[in-house]
Amino acid sequence: MTDTNVAETVFQDLSYALRTMRKNPVLTTTVVVTLALGIGGNTAAFSVVRTLLLKPLQFGNPDQLVEITVDYPRRELWDTTFSKQQFDKLKSEQQSFAAMGVALGRGFLPEEETPAGAEVAMLSNQLWRRKFNATRPSWAKWST
Repeated sequence: MTDTNVAETVFQDLSYALRTMRKNPVLTTTVVVTLALGIGGNTAAFSVVRTLLLKPLQFGNPDQLVEITVDYPRRELWDTTFSKQQFDKLKSEQQSFAAMGVALGRGFLPEEETPAGAEVAMLSNQLWRRKFNATRPSWAKWST
């Protein structure tokens, strides 16, 4: 087949397809809408998968991120998210971190509560015992 024959065949096929679509507009509209919905759905699904699974988090050491949760046994609510606003409110109502269950170490310093502050973490007693067998990790800097 020569290039001229290929171009002519493609042109004839396109002409036939357009004539057929003009003769049956309901079918054409159905096909176009179905394709649009399919392409849109696949794009949305891939965007969600990419955002949640494929694209790395924009944090340093994302494998070390933690989520603070709180339990409300009277309401039978477990692992309820604990926002920074709730933490700040609770912190302002308490006299010390010891009242909040911090038995070892210290609370956050004011300069650490700024975006440019030092990166610090506070471990719960339960996490310290479960993950570190109640021993000081080699990388930890303890201060009281």
